[in-house]
Amino acid sequence: MTQAKKITDKAKIAVKAQDLVTLKALAKDPTLEQMKTETAHAQAVMHNRNWTFLSHIPVLGNDVKVVQHLTSAAHDAVSDILPQFLNPLSSLVDQKWQENGQINLQPLLAVESQLTQGSKQLNSLTSDIQKLPHARIGKIEQARVKLVTKLVPLSRQISKSLDSLQYVTKLLSSPEEKTIILASATTAEIHSSNGLIGSLGNMTVGNNKIQMGEFHSNSEFESLGKIMDSPEAERIFNGDEHYYSMDIRDVTIDPDYDKVAKHIMNAWQASAYRVNNQPLGVLMVDPVFVQELIKLTGNVSTPIGIQVTGDNAAAFLQNGIYFESTSNKVQDTIFGVVTAQAVHNIVDNLNPMTAIKIAKVIPDFAKQRHISFYSTDPQLQKIAEDMNLTPRAQSSETKPQIGLYVNSNMASKMDYYEQRNVSVQQTAGPQQDGVTGQRTYTVTLTIQNTLDPATVGNLPIYISGGEAGHLKELLLAYAPQGGTIASQGNEFVQETWNGKSLLRTRFNILPGQQATYTFQVITSPKATTGLTVDQSPMAR
Repeated sequence: MTQAKKITDKAKIAVKAQDLVTLKALAKDPTLEQMKTETAHAQAVMHNRNWTFLSHIPVLGNDVKVVQHLTSAAHDAVSDILPQFLNPLSSLVDQKWQENGQINLQPLLAVESQLTQGSKQLNSLTSDIQKLPHARIGKIEQARVKLVTKLVPLSRQISKSLDSLQYVTKLLSSPEEKTIILASATTAEIHSSNGLIGSLGNMTVGNNKIQMGEFHSNSEFESLGKIMDSPEAERIFNGDEHYYSMDIRDVTIDPDYDKVAKHIMNAWQASAYRVNNQPLGVLMVDPVFVQELIKLTGNVSTPIGIQVTGDNAAAFLQNGIYFESTSNKVQDTIFGVVTAQAVHNIVDNLNPMTAIKIAKVIPDFAKQRHISFYSTDPQLQKIAEDMNLTPRAQSSETKPQIGLYVNSNMASKMDYYEQRNVSVQQTAGPQQDGVTGQRTYTVTLTIQNTLDPATVGNLPIYISGGEAGHLKELLLAYAPQGGTIASQGNEFVQETWNGKSLLRTRFNILPGQQATYTFQVITSPKATTGLTVDQSPMAR
């Protein structure tokens, strides 16, 4: 069984890495036939007359039956179930989904059908093994438990992935075209959920097409006035030294992305670009994620002749652009053009390999809030939730998370020079995940203004805000859901927003200097994992 284990391990690694090329090679690997021979032999041996006789002996027979079922399961998995996953997945390597502006869904539908059949058989096999009695012999019981432990989460994950695949193909093939709003934000002027929104665009999906619309500068939506009209938000953000307009540019000050998306949809529907049906959702991206898209799909040319690549996009869109042009209109146009072209490149060259490459990078970028999505469709929103694409403050009591959200306190693009570091040290409570109990932590946030003081005079006023390179910010600190947070040595004001308690303070960091904030954090007694940190994305 040595060769069988090798190919199984290779398949696991390839699936985890979403490596279709390796899966294609494995589907034709002669070792597969050897695996079938080995498992068929083991099955025949365990079901011969001698073992069948032993299976009827009291006490011992129970363990023999368990081994017989396990060998049969291994043969079924190798000879029937594994090929139903390997073959269709490996066939995707040579497929092309886009032809003359139309999406060719036939290869995807064919794969979906085969994977669904394989999933049903895997679920059935998993159910049968779960129903097996406990074995008295230690090694046999260990083998049974090990197999169940691996098969149960695997079959669930495959079923969930297939549900998502089926929904996507249904959405793309629907005769009714639906609109997704695209929001382009810049983390060079940071807000809680992402950065200031520079432009809004849209794309339509359905009727076997994905079509890109135009992007429109935020100035076209400012005339709508306040979109966020909350007394709590006014109290927290306005007054003191700065005034937030609460129009389209500022909706991202809310760390709950679902609320941000709803504000954006309301603005879109109140504008000249409204659609007849409710928008399907809002996808928000920033230059850090756009750079990754460009790296995967090809360079983009800007209207001012500068080529944006997978290496320079984030720096150019959040800093270099302001040295090239002082016109807000030109800046917003470039933002829209680059974002639209990056998405357009994906649509024009849509194929399984590109889709898989993008899918692989989304989790990390979503965790850092460089890409977020919210949908008005419950099924699509469930997919978004599973991918952590709809972040919120205080989102879970069992999986505690502290929220640290920074909001630019002046009209500048100084957050390109901001660097944040967070350390989390547990001081009390269960150390292992999976154990329920209250945990206590010391959390330290360090914010640095990395701008070289000697270069302040070279900054365009659009970057510096006329404040000599100061980093002036408003910091919101949220306790984990069901827990508490207290500042150690810093002045914070206790606030409540959207029913959630938080601490608020303002800071002003000079070029080359830094500020440090220390918090005592206690989780809910229902916590089952260690504390994690959710924070505003950084520009680089």
